[in-house]
Amino acid sequence: NDAMHRPRRDKNAEAFLNGDFEPEDAVSEKVSSGREKQKVQTQMKRVRRQKGSRNRAGSGLPLFTVLKLVCTAVLLILILRQFGGMRMSSTPFETVRDDVLAAADLTPMQEGDNQMLRRLYGLDPSEYEGCLLYYPATSMGAEELLVLRLRGREQQETAAAAVQARKEEQMGVFEGYAVEPYEMLEKSVIEIRGNYILFVSAADPEAVRKAFLHDI
Repeated sequence: NDAMHRPRRDKNAEAFLNGDFEPEDAVSEKVSSGREKQKVQTQMKRVRRQKGSRNRAGSGLPLFTVLKLVCTAVLLILILRQFGGMRMSSTPFETVRDDVLAAADLTPMQEGDNQMLRRLYGLDPSEYEGCLLYYPATSMGAEELLVLRLRGREQQETAAAAVQARKEEQMGVFEGYAVEPYEMLEKSVIEIRGNYILFVSAADPEAVRKAFLHDI
């Protein structure tokens, strides 16, 4: 007799409460009592919240990475707006190269070939009218010199992004343990003038910068 008077639970509601099937299916089933229906709806809300939390936690980049990318993009936009629209220089690449080399202290650097330009900057030398690269002679060096002559203004954004990425990569190498190389990179110079780009990290980057601007 006790079994005859015991209230019957809806099997579908119990299955849902045990997590055996999706909440949407449970809603469409008949629940035997108002109390059980309320429990089902409460469980549905809890499951939805848990799924939402997992989705939010598993998506997106770390905040520091996002902020770094945003700052880099803003910096490039400002540089290109200030200098990118300037006239194209007719000065031969050989002239700019020779004057820049004369102003630079190459002692702590070594000359880089086309393969090294690809490795350090991810740029294809064959796509540019002229390339000059000197990079650190030792792993603890921060001295670097790059001059590019572009084929057109459409290359400015790609080349500028590659230079900025190289600078930030080097700063990341020295940050926190090598003060002098890090500070040298902090005061390094990036110049974008029409169809020419200069990047110089050195004890006296301004001397190289002045020689570069004189020719452009």
